[in-house]
Amino acid sequence: MNAITDVAGVRVGHVTRIADAPHVLRTGVTAIQPLNVPYWQESVFAGFHSFNGFGEVTGSHWIAETGVLTSPICMSSAFSIGVLRDTLLAHPKQNGIDDRWHQPMAGETFDGVLNDGWEGPITRADVTAALDGASGGRVAEGSIGGGTGMMTFEFKSGIGTSSRVAATPCGSFTVGALVQSNFGNRSELTVDGVPVGRHIGYEVVDSPNDATRARS
Repeated sequence: MNAITDVAGVRVGHVTRIADAPHVLRTGVTAIQPLNVPYWQESVFAGFHSFNGFGEVTGSHWIAETGVLTSPICMSSAFSIGVLRDTLLAHPKQNGIDDRWHQPMAGETFDGVLNDGWEGPITRADVTAALDGASGGRVAEGSIGGGTGMMTFEFKSGIGTSSRVAATPCGSFTVGALVQSNFGNRSELTVDGVPVGRHIGYEVVDSPNDATRARS
């Protein structure tokens, strides 16, 4: 399926919040369940690497310390990472598990250009719905879940996923990825070595980010 769910047991769930009144909302939650069993039954080995340290990833210190992922991974807006963390922490108890200790894993990217995040639109119910609705099979991509309010190179972006089978001396392994894409100025868009973004001026395609336009 060319998706992260090609890795056995991995499941993905989305909740999307879109509204135009009383506030403009373009946001959501994406949850990755790492196993095909409840995460309070098993943990998985994990690693963490930061390419750009501005984005917050709650729980990354525990992975760096132990090499173990003890919760699902939830992704959303920069305005909502606290809700993700608190919901993940309480989720086992809500399912009748009283003795589960775990470190929540939650990441964010900024959607404040397209979304009125100051209104705190993401709730615990949204996070729980993304967790409980996670499934295998094809993964919905684009403007959905945590990717709903994201932009890349000043164009609309969102959630993307892919997978490959890697042949190694130890055997074949399925490698899956899921991306919540949110970065870059228009001038930085390069495709196969061609600076495409420099040829798509704001008179051709406008940018919703006036601050970025002023810098370019």
